[in-house]
Amino acid sequence: MTAAVSNGAGRLLFALLLLGCEADIPEGRFLCEVGRDAQCPAGFVCCPDAPLDGFDGRCRATCEDGGVGMDAGAGDAGVVDGGPRDAGPGDGGAEDGGPEDAGPADAGAPDLRPLALAAGAAHSCLVRADGAVFCWGDDRSGQLGRGTPMGRSTVPVQVAGVAPGAVEVAASAAATCVRHASGVQCWGSNTVPWAAVDGPLGDSRFSESAEPIDARISAPASRIAMGAYHACAVIAAGGAVECWGDNRNGQLGTGDTRSHGDPAEVVGLTGVTDLCAGDEHTCAIADGRVYCWGRDGDGQVGDGAASGAERPLPTEVPGLMDARAVACGAYHTCAVADAGGGRSLHCWGNNRGGQVGRPPDMTPIEAPVASLDARAGQVEAIALGGRFSFPKEGFTCARGASLPLHCFGDNNLGQLGIGGTSPPEGETWQRTLELADSLVAVAAGGAHACAIEAGDGGRVLCWGVGSDGQLGNANTARQETPVEVFGFGAE
Repeated sequence: MTAAVSNGAGRLLFALLLLGCEADIPEGRFLCEVGRDAQCPAGFVCCPDAPLDGFDGRCRATCEDGGVGMDAGAGDAGVVDGGPRDAGPGDGGAEDGGPEDAGPADAGAPDLRPLALAAGAAHSCLVRADGAVFCWGDDRSGQLGRGTPMGRSTVPVQVAGVAPGAVEVAASAAATCVRHASGVQCWGSNTVPWAAVDGPLGDSRFSESAEPIDARISAPASRIAMGAYHACAVIAAGGAVECWGDNRNGQLGTGDTRSHGDPAEVVGLTGVTDLCAGDEHTCAIADGRVYCWGRDGDGQVGDGAASGAERPLPTEVPGLMDARAVACGAYHTCAVADAGGGRSLHCWGNNRGGQVGRPPDMTPIEAPVASLDARAGQVEAIALGGRFSFPKEGFTCARGASLPLHCFGDNNLGQLGIGGTSPPEGETWQRTLELADSLVAVAAGGAHACAIEAGDGGRVLCWGVGSDGQLGNANTARQETPVEVFGFGAE
């Protein structure tokens, strides 16, 4: 959690910090949680104080008793299972399905480890194991969930009004959704630019909400995903899928192109175990097979047919059996499968930057192609990113228990995190620098990505474009190597 500000003058100083500016910070102007010194600016520690707005301390150079602030960290809890899927530009979440695997760091103490991530077009969010949700970056439509749009925040801010038990978060072009024990809540913009159709909040009565509102799904969900202006959820009982929002290209899977402000059931799918959403397409795994629907102008549906037409109904992607994970970029898709006794990574769709794993080419790849890299056999989780607008840049990241994070595709904006922008594109796998080998989660957004490291520290790091503060490091500069998110760095 980042520090909050206790009065008007403090709010001005904090605003400067949000905008990436430096300022002298008076004693006691930032609220914090005792034991979480990382919430305070450099040189300050969190000292006990009268509780206010959910915080029990203030940031000071030294505490009044002469001691220094406690630095409890996350205790010695075990590593959270990363699960089969990392977050794409619209999906994010607790890939293993919930907080029950995390376990408290110490009996009776809240578990403050980061658990799940999401990256949207220009904002990022995370869920802590205690269910608290934090977002940072672009907030022009209220997608950070603070009650009033702030323009942007370059450091994490806690979302107000999230129901207890949040375990998964997803982010889109200008909205965010979170899954909790009893349902789904969303906030941000509920409109689609230049179109008179509903967006991804899941309640047609709202055009925008800067605080969480309930998506009107029929029952609790087991997965959520967000595209540019649509969202979907897997209903936990039975595995049916409900989608809502923009449907001009059939991305809701209802058999037509009529947009739905309230959730509508995808035709013919049950038993769904994984789900992802791109710009205007959606994919799911059911019975080990991959199905996609929506816009196919770049071959992202993967059925091998000529690109250009929409697919308003789930269409099976040929040649994939025993699929265990699927992820969507803006205009490309990848799946991890175990067919034939071995692990394989298959991708299809737009390949202008090499994000499908073949030399960059303007011609889309309309059916799955297997990765040619020998490390594909070690892949357990994938995250796909890409801009929702022209020039359709995209990138792919893969990792496994014995495979540190590697990415390929467009890198002209530092999306791969390799310390520079050379090569600017390509199908060659590149290892992302300055990250631990073992990760809890990875999320890829429009032109940035974030990761949670495993272990007691649970550092959160981001890289790529930072112009809207989406890297969370109190700055707006591009970062070509991962940098710590403010308040979620090493304790």
